[in-house]
Amino acid sequence: LQESNIYDFYLQPQGKYVLYNRDLNGNEAFQLYCYDIEKRSSILLSDGKSRSTEPVWARQGSQIIYSSSLPRQNGVNLNLVNPLDPKSFG
Repeated sequence: LQESNIYDFYLQPQGKYVLYNRDLNGNEAFQLYCYDIEKRSSILLSDGKSRSTEPVWARQGSQIIYSSSLPRQNGVNLNLVNPLDPKSFG
């Protein structure tokens, strides 16, 4: 049985979406999700492998920037995505 833990919530300036980080079994390999408040559903924004943290919403609420780092590698990547457009994820 895998346990999922949710950490940190980031409300969109317009109040329609919430970003949150989640890991499994306390492994701290945080993945970034976007929760649609009206639809009551979440989508994965990060790649499922990297540790993804510290998202920041743009004022207009249509883009976010967040940091990610691959396991066992040095350095941090910054990712700019539109959380409402799955084609912008990577």
